[in-house]
Amino acid sequence: MVNMSGMLPEISILVPIYNVEEYLNECLTSLTNQTMNNIEIICLNDGSTDNSLSIVKQFAKKDNRIVVVDKKNSGYGDTMNLGIKKARGEYIGIVESDDFVDLEMFQSLYDIALKKDKPDIVKSNFYYYFTDLTEQSNLWDASIGGVWSDGLSQTIHDHNIKENVIPKYMHDKVVCPRRNYNEIFYALPSIWSAIYRTDFLRDNAIQFLSTPGASYQDVGFAFKTVLMADRVAFTSQAYLHYRQDNEESSVNNPDKAMYIIDEQHSISQYIIDHNMDSSKMRKIANLIKFNKYKWSLRRLPLKLALQFLPIMSKEFKKDRAEKNINWYLINETDTRVLNEIIDNPKMYAKRLTAQTKAKLSVVVPIYNVEDYVGKCLQSIVNQTMSDIEIICVDDGCQDRSVEYIEKYWKSDPRITIIHESNRGLAGARNYGMHSSHAKYVMFCDSDDYYEPKICQKMYEAINQNNTDLAICGIKMSYSSGYDKYRNDRLYYDLKFIGKHDITKDVLEMTDVSACNKIFRQSFIKKYDLHFPEGLLYEDYYFTKSYMLLAKSIYFVDEKLYNYVRRSNSIMVSTFSGYNRALDHMRVYLWLFDDYIIKYNLIDGKVDYFINEFCAMFSLSKKYGRSQDYNDLYFMVRHFLDKYKWYLDKQDDSIYPRIKQLIPSRSLVIKIKDRLKSIYKKHSPNYRRYNTLNNRISEIDIKLSKSTSNFSQQLSQIKNKKEK
Repeated sequence: MVNMSGMLPEISILVPIYNVEEYLNECLTSLTNQTMNNIEIICLNDGSTDNSLSIVKQFAKKDNRIVVVDKKNSGYGDTMNLGIKKARGEYIGIVESDDFVDLEMFQSLYDIALKKDKPDIVKSNFYYYFTDLTEQSNLWDASIGGVWSDGLSQTIHDHNIKENVIPKYMHDKVVCPRRNYNEIFYALPSIWSAIYRTDFLRDNAIQFLSTPGASYQDVGFAFKTVLMADRVAFTSQAYLHYRQDNEESSVNNPDKAMYIIDEQHSISQYIIDHNMDSSKMRKIANLIKFNKYKWSLRRLPLKLALQFLPIMSKEFKKDRAEKNINWYLINETDTRVLNEIIDNPKMYAKRLTAQTKAKLSVVVPIYNVEDYVGKCLQSIVNQTMSDIEIICVDDGCQDRSVEYIEKYWKSDPRITIIHESNRGLAGARNYGMHSSHAKYVMFCDSDDYYEPKICQKMYEAINQNNTDLAICGIKMSYSSGYDKYRNDRLYYDLKFIGKHDITKDVLEMTDVSACNKIFRQSFIKKYDLHFPEGLLYEDYYFTKSYMLLAKSIYFVDEKLYNYVRRSNSIMVSTFSGYNRALDHMRVYLWLFDDYIIKYNLIDGKVDYFINEFCAMFSLSKKYGRSQDYNDLYFMVRHFLDKYKWYLDKQDDSIYPRIKQLIPSRSLVIKIKDRLKSIYKKHSPNYRRYNTLNNRISEIDIKLSKSTSNFSQQLSQIKNKKEK
């Protein structure tokens, strides 16, 4: 498109370019096709050695809004500062040359600027973009460590993961971050999902750090703009697609992570130079620094990380002495980490080394088990395999469990303690699993314990046989001292079974516990496997979904895991048989929805789940109360309605099993007869009888309708089969 108006552009879009020929066409196409016409696109070629410059020139021939700046290579910061100097627009936008934007982005942001009386910054959400999201071994986890309960959430769509860095309570607002809403300082930088008033940048001398060859210059720029802005407008919309799988990007180059030090120093100096409430802002800057430094430590090669650590320790020791750390905003886990980095950097260096060299992670969720956790940890610490990491997740303990953990933590660098609010067993396992650094992961409940060789045996089984999963036997132990060897139904004689051998019989006969198994982290992340929070049988959902997707399994013919069955266990004492059955039925439905249908696992394995579903329904009826039956019938109705297409394809043997799920009115009749007998014998209880009778009548009506609907569904299915 050609702008013939001769007017100054409303927005100048800066595009820094260095060897991006693979992505440049997509980027420039998204810019030249913007719904906003009055723009200029300043393409800043920083000495590219590929065909990038040629591609830019081809676009420039077709669109006179493109300004080509060809210069010698001097680095990202210097290139961007030149672009700010050359910009003629009222606002400046920045788009990386390996990213692309929605066609309405700049018109939408400029419309907000006009509506909000031209604030200094207009900022939106953005997308993380993957060329093939399904192939990612590590779905982006940038939300971990966020500071808002209602922000920093993610929505996956197509190739994108939407990153909601702007909290809901700031949507469509104009604020001054340094005066209020300091939370925005802690958001991901994303300087590219915004427009900046040009005069605002120039008047406040906001520039990029121009160190040649450096990286992460966006960190300082993001902080300075938010610090100096009097008015920032926010929108919940996302327009920018931030590419994550460009291997040449600096974010994928761990050797450049050291440059974050220069960025943080420039931020501190800028605060001093501009006298911007230095005490308050230094605390904010130091929290950002801690998060960035911690992130760098995890990404750097071990040799560089060990060089980085003393610098970090020295800086934060000074910050702590000067009381420039806001401990209130640092969670308990990070407080522990930071204090150890300051007070005992040598021990933390050992922890880094242990994490880097770990071949296997053992996750131990802990909640009020002071009588058992010592034996549990001792059994893990004493493993014959030494190169492991032990991740202890404190799930909001209210007893002395954490004290026992700390004794081991102080002396063993392989142990990491993570503090969490009480999320339950599933949540603690998920958090520990996502915190793992190793290739494989195992679980150990804190009231159980390991045999000395379990880690070694399981690691060799999965690694040497190149399987997706390895399983060992379980020994049952009772708190009374009685031991019992579980009658395992594992196929030990088979040892190794492939994908086509993982039949319904194997699914039925394999123990559902997650604690006697070793899992591949890449497999977990590829399929986004997790423990469902808030219900029982989280093990069943996780292990069965893993087995459904697994291509191979290896069985270790030894009982290496000790399961302690105690009287006050959650599975023994807290929940009724009815609640257990209900949760079990929910798990089956989720397995159908999340894995069986999604990954087209429609084969003989499905029969197993249908049989189990029917069995749990019968169990629920046995233990349930009449007023709870609607929950059961809702699940059955959901199953029949959603998978009617599947039932049409099955042989006739499936109908008797499904038919038994149809609610029977005979139960209601029995209840009514029982109530009548109670009335005859206890006439003073008429009011109670009448109330119950009315309730049963309501249930009777609802069940009549349900029975009729279900019968019709089955008739339709049978008719289709006959045709």
